[in-house]
Parts: sequence; C-alpha cells; structure tokens
Amino acid sequence: MDLGAMFTGISFITIFFNGFSWRKRSAMGILISVALAQISFVLRVTLEGWPKFEEIAMRTSTYDITTAVLVVIGIWALGYIAGGISLKKKEKMDDYPGKIIENVAFDTDNK
Repeated sequence: MDLGAMFTGISFITIFFNGFSWRKRSAMGILISVALAQISFVLRVTLEGWPKFEEIAMRTSTYDITTAVLVVIGIWALGYIAGGISLKKKEKMDDYPGKIIENVAFDTDNK
C-alpha cells in the first residue's frame, strides 16, 4: 500500500466520522475529525514539499476537482445517515418493553 492510498483512506474515514458526529451533535467528535483531516494534508505537504504540491494543484482539471467535491459530499452524507440510524436505534432501545416510567405530578393550583 502506497502512502497516497493511506492518506486518502485517512481522509475518507475522517470525513465520514465528521458527518456521523454532526448528526449526533457531538462537538468533540467534530473537532477531532477536523483535526485528523488536517494530519493527512500536513504530512503530504511536508513529505512532497510545498512547490510540488502547488504544481499538482495547478495542473488539476476542473473535472477532477468537481469529482473530488462530489465524493467528499457523498462520504459525508453517508456518515450523516449512519449517525441518524444510530440515533434511531438508541431511541428504540430506550423504549424497550418493561421499562419503568415514573410520572410526577405537580400541584399547580395555588389555592
């Protein structure tokens, strides 16, 4: 496995985790995923050098950029959907049969 594939895998996982955390409204998860996404970029620029990175960025076609944006949106959306499924399962677990529910009545009459 080459280094580029590892960086791409790390990026995909962090994008998915960001969508998942966004759905669950987990601020810590969002911050962690954003920080992990920066690791891939910083390591790639450090290893290849900024001039090489700029050269690659300048030669990238509009089609490639559009495809990359759509892939990122798709992976983030999958994480967002998975986070929603996780929340629904948690809600169903909270409503299992035999759950004890305590109703508390407050006297609001001030007579």
